[in-house]
Amino acid sequence: MYDCGFAKENHRFRFRTGGIIIKDNKIVGKHLLELPETVTNIIKCKNPRCITSIEQELPHKFKLTNREHRIYRCVYCESKFKGN
Repeated sequence: MYDCGFAKENHRFRFRTGGIIIKDNKIVGKHLLELPETVTNIIKCKNPRCITSIEQELPHKFKLTNREHRIYRCVYCESKFKGN
């Protein structure tokens, strides 16, 4: 959604990070960030019996099952991953 880095715009630099946009050392915008419904190849399934451990070409896909507790589950084996 947002890149971390510098972008040249009208001879000024704008730094975008997280949900806050900073320009010329001032906060110019805020965005509410939400967890995505599915993530692919970001979380690796740790279940040794999961098909992704055997078939290495398969993407590691997780779906969000509990937004409040930030819990994702593997779409292949239903192993739980809890984010910070």
